[in-house]
Amino acid sequence: MNKRILLANPNESKILDHYGDRAPLNLLYIAAYMRKQGHQVKVWDGNHQSESELLDMCNKLKPDYIGISIYTSPILNVALDLAKLIKKFYPPANIIAGGYHANVMYESLLKDFDYVCVGEGERVIEEILKNPDEKIVRPPKVENLDDLPLPARDLVNMGWYNLQQNGKRTVTLITSRGCPYDCIFCGNINRRVRFHSPERVEEEVKELKEKYGFESFYFYDDMFNFNRERTFEIIKKLKRLNISYRIMMRADSLDENLIKSLADSGCKIMNLGIESGNNEILRRANKRMTKEQNEEAVKLCHKHGITVRGCFMLGLPGENWGTANQTIEFAKSLKSHGLIADFYVMVPFPGTKIWDNPKKYGIEIVDRNFAEYVQVGRMMKPKIRTESLSEDDLTLLLKKAKEEFENA
Repeated sequence: MNKRILLANPNESKILDHYGDRAPLNLLYIAAYMRKQGHQVKVWDGNHQSESELLDMCNKLKPDYIGISIYTSPILNVALDLAKLIKKFYPPANIIAGGYHANVMYESLLKDFDYVCVGEGERVIEEILKNPDEKIVRPPKVENLDDLPLPARDLVNMGWYNLQQNGKRTVTLITSRGCPYDCIFCGNINRRVRFHSPERVEEEVKELKEKYGFESFYFYDDMFNFNRERTFEIIKKLKRLNISYRIMMRADSLDENLIKSLADSGCKIMNLGIESGNNEILRRANKRMTKEQNEEAVKLCHKHGITVRGCFMLGLPGENWGTANQTIEFAKSLKSHGLIADFYVMVPFPGTKIWDNPKKYGIEIVDRNFAEYVQVGRMMKPKIRTESLSEDDLTLLLKKAKEEFENA
């Protein structure tokens, strides 16, 4: 039974500085799959379209189902306001909540949404049609990612999105789903990794280059090189396409041969979750890597012309003034090797081990209002304290880290 479906991406201006610079890739994957199943699908992006346009789309499409993405906990209040607006002006629609927050806090959403999708969203309509009385919907995963059509980028205006890398307009894409690691600060809900084939990756890059004119790419995979053999196959294909790209990696999975091959194929930027300059802090965070591995990776990347963007996280379990200063000094020592450092105070997101059991890790959560948890690019008041550091201490350390690295 074919349905009319509207997928909505809430406006992100309250939580992100550079909001709206990239397409809502999650919804475009879902839209493409649903369209392949014969449903009529539209996508509304609140970063570029008004609420009146949303209501106009509702009146014209008359959707049976409206899916709202709650991809991060801080966007919840915006999503709730959106749901209320739709219910007021278009009561017939069944509203579905999906995304990361819906996965980890699903019971709290039942009073505001008709359905809550726990899991990946491509098959949610199939499951609702099978069991319309079941309000918590757990769709099966798509095991072979190549069974998914290319994201339905034609359903949005790709001209809206102006993400920049090294002066080039850049598009986002993803070649795998899942991360096998279990860091205590990360809300990893998908430990088993599934992949697109190298051939499918090549197909998508070609479409983005030829149809939309992109020559710069940002791969969203949690760990681009989880499967080493597959990574080298993708590298060979990317090299022939003459593009530049950015990836996310773990330092303990890198060696000079891989780094050189990445650089030769157009990799210009690599994100590394370095987190700390103290090995005991890394151990307690369950990072399963060392300061020395991170240092070696940064130096090898610099040698081969790849800029490392390192994430450093203050306030991890066991953090004190001494360990935080070690992290700051460690970052400063790598600046001459091309490192760009991004400093944050750890945020206890719902669904993480820190959120679920802070006392176990010597953390006190002082503010559980997760609507205030993400303000990328802005100074944010810490939401935690450690056994040795208050919120004010963490604020001072974050300011110190940013200033000292900038002046190093």
